[in-house]
Amino acid sequence: MEKRRVGKSDLKVSVLSLGSMTFGGETEKVDAEAQLDLAYDAGVNLIDTAEIYPAPVKANTFGNSELIIGDWLKKRKIRNRVIISTKAAGPGDFIKWVRSGRSSHSKKNLFEAVEGSLRRLSTDYIDLFHLHWPDRAIDISKPFFRPPLKELDYSFETTMEALNKLTTEGKIRYVGLCNESPWGVKKLLEYEKAFPNTKIISLQNPYNLLNRKFEMNLAEVAHHEKLSLLAYSPLAMGLLTDRPSDSLETIRRRTKRNIGFKTYCSLPSIRQRNLLTELAKNQRIGLSLMSLGFVLSRPFTASAIVGSTSVEQLQENLTKRPPKTTKSLEKKINNLYEENKNPCL
Repeated sequence: MEKRRVGKSDLKVSVLSLGSMTFGGETEKVDAEAQLDLAYDAGVNLIDTAEIYPAPVKANTFGNSELIIGDWLKKRKIRNRVIISTKAAGPGDFIKWVRSGRSSHSKKNLFEAVEGSLRRLSTDYIDLFHLHWPDRAIDISKPFFRPPLKELDYSFETTMEALNKLTTEGKIRYVGLCNESPWGVKKLLEYEKAFPNTKIISLQNPYNLLNRKFEMNLAEVAHHEKLSLLAYSPLAMGLLTDRPSDSLETIRRRTKRNIGFKTYCSLPSIRQRNLLTELAKNQRIGLSLMSLGFVLSRPFTASAIVGSTSVEQLQENLTKRPPKTTKSLEKKINNLYEENKNPCL
């Protein structure tokens, strides 16, 4: 499988990577390990996880995804041949069991997060350590910014100082930012200059044919600062697949199982998906392949993170190589998007 360099680092990741958001929840351990085996044998070398996985997040399943990956790494004895990406939670009342819901990116909290992940992953270093979401009082699930009524206690400098120490001690190799705003990215990059051991190399954000907000607000930053996108939800939480079209009611039922799917729970999203399905059919390629091919054709993309609940679903995404998006096809995709801007807002 093709490998691409992440930012200015020496990490080269497979263009398709494996997400573990369902591991230990909807996906049982035996099935998760089968997916890990399938992905690794197909050439995938980047495994993405987070301390709060699986989703939907619960106190009694906290850390399960990392535990499964850690057990698999011990069995396969291939730690030096895979790249592990994990994330430290930000603050939030919906995760009160994680540092009492007050997960500011302080030195204490980040060290606690890293030590916990290292233990569960059965490793002594993390290749790519992400801040899962900002520790400021902004709602990353909302499309529009509103000044907070009360700001949280945060410090970019303290965060970078903690990350620098974790890097110096060899616990993490590189830093990534997840679900961050352009302002937050730029501020952290400013403080990066004071801590030469710490290298921010990636952005992990949703990006797919229904959600192209990354191009509007972060692509220019990524280009000039030499940051790579690790695109999650490249198939729009399963909406951009080749299975029979879901009705709005079916999508709403799926939303109850996974709150992240709420973004795509709208009539405009379904209408746009149907138009893209017809376009893919006219191009004689599947919707999944066209969708993955488009994400990977962007100059800022290093890898598309694919997740699935079964080996069969994963195999569909790994058996055929996503085709390159031609200029003609890109024009048609862009025309559809222009006609129905931001369908998933």
